[in-house]
Amino acid sequence: MLSCILACLNAYKAKSDAGFWQAHDALFESAPKLEDDDLKGIASIQLRKLEKLLADKAKLSSILKHHVARGRKLAEEVVQYDTAGTLEGSKLTIVASKGEVRIGGARVLQSDVLASNGVIHVIDRVLLPTAPRTIVDVARAAGRFETLLEALEATGLDEALGGEGPFTVFAPTDDAFAALPEGALDALLADPAKLARVLKYHVVPGRVLAAEVVKLGSVKTLEGTSVPIEVGEKVRIGDARILETDLVASNGVIHVIDAVLLPRDAPVRFPTIRAKNLEREKFELPGDFEGERNLCLVAFQRWQQEEVDTWLEWLEGSSLEDAPGFAYYELPTLNKSSKLFERFLDEGMRSGIPSRKARERTITLWTDKKAFKRALEIPNERTIQVLLVDREGNVLWRTAGRFTEEKGKSLRHAVESRAVENR
Repeated sequence: MLSCILACLNAYKAKSDAGFWQAHDALFESAPKLEDDDLKGIASIQLRKLEKLLADKAKLSSILKHHVARGRKLAEEVVQYDTAGTLEGSKLTIVASKGEVRIGGARVLQSDVLASNGVIHVIDRVLLPTAPRTIVDVARAAGRFETLLEALEATGLDEALGGEGPFTVFAPTDDAFAALPEGALDALLADPAKLARVLKYHVVPGRVLAAEVVKLGSVKTLEGTSVPIEVGEKVRIGDARILETDLVASNGVIHVIDAVLLPRDAPVRFPTIRAKNLEREKFELPGDFEGERNLCLVAFQRWQQEEVDTWLEWLEGSSLEDAPGFAYYELPTLNKSSKLFERFLDEGMRSGIPSRKARERTITLWTDKKAFKRALEIPNERTIQVLLVDREGNVLWRTAGRFTEEKGKSLRHAVESRAVENR
């Protein structure tokens, strides 16, 4: 591939001022020799097109500069960016996922070929400058978001999503809109304000690629509320399954989902529950939580204690444990049963926990689990729920599953930002 590219360079060099190319000779002389199998990218340009291109100095210059970025950017630095600006003036998207790196859609075959005045990264095809494709452009080209595009146009949000951004859009397909209850879509289209709210519930500020999405327990939308993310055999956001990821646009990224996300008319609140901790002390939650901000580790299955323990291990060594106004609890959640069975199980758990402090913070919720999950918008019991709740029951932050450093950082930010608000 590089031999053909160098032929283009030499042709352009012969037609242009020597100064620029003399300054870059050392860089291009470092180009590695590749096998024939690696020549497929440039070979995809038909010979007559290549000859025409060599005769068009301005176009050739534009294409070649579209492959060059200022500065020496080694691979380990390249993958930290979402885009790279080229000498041609446009931006190339960078996606590092599943063990490979793509830039502008081309796969990087070899990286860090060093020269005295820069570095070469070898790619598998020629990058052709195009007009920037926004989220709206990418959605239109995909051919399966016609209803979404109609809704965006009806609310004027198509102009916003065609703007600078960046945005992340969890985009329902046409089939997802068709699966809404009969009359629901017509009702939304007839109410632009409500439709705009629903659409904003699918948009997250910033470019959040799939590799980052799976590390998050929830995302805050432009609508103002958060949507939970669950990672299992499939990745879900709210009640929708993510079908396809990382449709990259110049101003963000699209992830394709199989259902329309509908925001709640009322904020999510922790339901009122009477309960006891394992020291037999009575509570009426959420009002009897100790802190202004209370982290609740909600488990539904016995085996989920391992997930709970990942959070406890981090909390017991973090500065949050002693943060003013912060408390944390373990909340085993079970379907309400007979008083005898409830007492039997609580006493069994109590005898297995030697630490008084741990028994004090463990409150068993004997309740209607279906109603509890519905109130807190918990989709299933496959993993623990981690909720930051105030004494009024407002859910201030949430995630799901075992602890990760990213989740810990997000929680710390939520706790500290609330502390500042309450001063």
